[in-house]
Amino acid sequence: MKALTCVKLLLTLLFALWAVTAPAAADSKKAEHALNAYNETLKKAEEALKLPDLRADQLQKLRSTLDKLRADALTNSTTLAPEISAAQSQLDQLGPKPESGTEDGAIVKKRDIIAGNVAKLQGIEKQLEIVALSASQISARAAEIERDQFFQRVFEPSQSILNPALWYRGAATVGRVSSNIFRIFKSWLSGISSVDGGGKFWAVIFCLALALAGGVGVRRLLARFIGPDLNEVSPSALSRLWRVFRGLAINILSVLVAYWFAGLSLDLLGHLPLQIQRIGWTLMAGSVFVASVHALTQGVLAPARSEWRLAMVEDAKAVQLRGLLDLASIIVALGFVLRELGSVVFLPPAYAAPVSAFVAAGVAAILSMCLLVARPAPENSEVEPIFPNERPGGFGWVSKIRIVLWILIVAVAVALVLGYVSLARFMMAQFVVTGSLLATLYLAHHLIDELVGTGFGPGWAAGEFLRKTVGLSEVAIARLGLLMGTLGDFLLVFIGLPLVATQWAYNLADFKGWITTIFFGFRVGGVTISFATIVSALLAFAFGLIATRLVTTWLDGRVLARTQVDRGIRDSIRTGAGYLGFALAALFALSYAGVDFSNIAIIAGALGVGIGFGLQSIVNNFVSGLILLAERPIKVGDWIAVTGGEGYVTQINVRSTEIKTFDNCSVIVPNSSLISEPVRNWTHEDTRGRVKVPFGVAYSSDPDQVREIVLECVEKVKKEHRVLLHPAPQVMFMNFGASSLDFELRIHIPEVDWALSVASALRFEILGAFREAGVEIPFPQQDVNFRDIDRLETAMAGKAKPVRKPRAKS
Repeated sequence: MKALTCVKLLLTLLFALWAVTAPAAADSKKAEHALNAYNETLKKAEEALKLPDLRADQLQKLRSTLDKLRADALTNSTTLAPEISAAQSQLDQLGPKPESGTEDGAIVKKRDIIAGNVAKLQGIEKQLEIVALSASQISARAAEIERDQFFQRVFEPSQSILNPALWYRGAATVGRVSSNIFRIFKSWLSGISSVDGGGKFWAVIFCLALALAGGVGVRRLLARFIGPDLNEVSPSALSRLWRVFRGLAINILSVLVAYWFAGLSLDLLGHLPLQIQRIGWTLMAGSVFVASVHALTQGVLAPARSEWRLAMVEDAKAVQLRGLLDLASIIVALGFVLRELGSVVFLPPAYAAPVSAFVAAGVAAILSMCLLVARPAPENSEVEPIFPNERPGGFGWVSKIRIVLWILIVAVAVALVLGYVSLARFMMAQFVVTGSLLATLYLAHHLIDELVGTGFGPGWAAGEFLRKTVGLSEVAIARLGLLMGTLGDFLLVFIGLPLVATQWAYNLADFKGWITTIFFGFRVGGVTISFATIVSALLAFAFGLIATRLVTTWLDGRVLARTQVDRGIRDSIRTGAGYLGFALAALFALSYAGVDFSNIAIIAGALGVGIGFGLQSIVNNFVSGLILLAERPIKVGDWIAVTGGEGYVTQINVRSTEIKTFDNCSVIVPNSSLISEPVRNWTHEDTRGRVKVPFGVAYSSDPDQVREIVLECVEKVKKEHRVLLHPAPQVMFMNFGASSLDFELRIHIPEVDWALSVASALRFEILGAFREAGVEIPFPQQDVNFRDIDRLETAMAGKAKPVRKPRAKS
């Protein structure tokens, strides 16, 4: 059943591998017709870049069009590759035109047609590559223009905040924006003819009230179903972190639902003009930002519930910081709304300077107050940190950048005084927005760690499933948790990096261009590196490895197990099949990646020189490993003795062989040593072995009686331990010792692994039998030390006596 399952999995993997690596059908005619449209689009893009005063949104739209064109051109070029390869293979099969002699006219005609088709397809492919390159170059020029405009706006000088005219103009700006927006709404209401004047006003009020009620209702509904249990006395770190993100979801969704109700109901009264729609989108963006920051501050600081607090601050400081940070978000959102509304009512850009000065000065003042309030708490603070290495005074990393924040405040103040209002606003607004994004990503990082650590623990559904159903060990679960946490961090970086970068000098068009370049490939010298090709090759290699594992499992469990061959032979065949599958998977992946094997031959020649110097020992061990698998002088499970130790062979690898000694110590022996040096293998051909038990008796003992007693002991031991009858047990008279008659018992056993236990059992039986029969066993003779005898005589006589020199041997 297990082998049948492996076969099914193998067939499934082969089908999936074909689906991944099968090239799409090329459509050369479609690519040829698309070239005209591509060239026309490139021509229009070139003309558009020559226009003066291009706006940022126009440049972004142009770049998006060019990036899409480049991706389409590269896709069409990629789909042509299989068709070109197939035609080139046919041309290579026909061979070159012979220099002398005649050739069949049909073959000549066929060669000319195929050669013309190859040349045509290669020409289309080159044109598509040129189109993609041109689109990339024009998009880069548009990005350069966009960045230049960005830096011009940021570093454009204006009036100093010490100049009263700046604030007078700001007050006038607010008045003009308000009056223009009022006229827009009044014009829209006057266009609705189905309701009288008074009814129009009350209808709008009713729609706004309905939207507010919808938002509040959704908020309460979400809080009831996904809100935290605030009655929990000692919430865990996971509960406190999850409360922050639940608050984010509740606030954002309730605001979006409220604006959706408002837009839908107002649109029912009459078609909303584009200007009112832009005003609605602007107000919604500002409201979502304020609601998000409020959810973060409420979740992190938890002013009314210290047990839910994430930052290590006191209760009074938590209340103050929450209010200050919410006020900063309101100021940033208000500045954003006023600037966008100014563009809606077509105010000149110069009117944005007072708004920028207000945002920069207000946020800088609030930030300075936050730094004064959030001084480090005492070490014996009642609030315990939930993160490792947390320091008092907030998130650990915030406490480390206090000096940087003070420098930022000073820089903003200097810029406001010198008149660089846009630069000051940019720094403060980006500080609030970027800081909120970084705080969210920071909390999400810890949330993922807590979810993995707690969810994979005992008592949770995921942990119980992995332990009981899947059968993973604790070590495997810990490694899986580490893998999941790492993947989560990569996902946060992949999502968070574009979000943070778009707040500065980059936008989504830049990231789309980078992703397109990485996916479709970029050239380094003469080599094209394509992320898509690399991923496809890796997937093909992974499928090959999985298929190899399934084949070896099926081979070992289905075929080799029924042949009843030796375990070592089974292991050698399985290992050899694994090496072969690995090599085939590597070759298939390299060929799919487009690696030219003629270049590999050149590389192999260079490696031959390197092998002659630095890689000689590695290749020697590798070849020796193959010889071990082929000749099998040793196998897995053999009991061998080498220079490094003695024990059982547990694994034969490519470079070395692992031996487990009887002391449970692993000895790693290079394969070359097992080929070039003598190796004692106790179980090479069979597992039989001989056990020798030497012993001695006194000279007064009867040798025949001794032999009979020992053979009787063998008969007793044979009942519990298997002793072979052929060859028969023997008692050999070895020597006349200095104080004993030396004998040696020799027996043969079917398993040499039992040698120690059998010898020990025989010694116990022989000793007991000798004591019962009265056979004397002499003590070992010790060497006589004349110095010790003289010292003993001197001590007994009670007088000093010179030490006698030892007698000379005759």
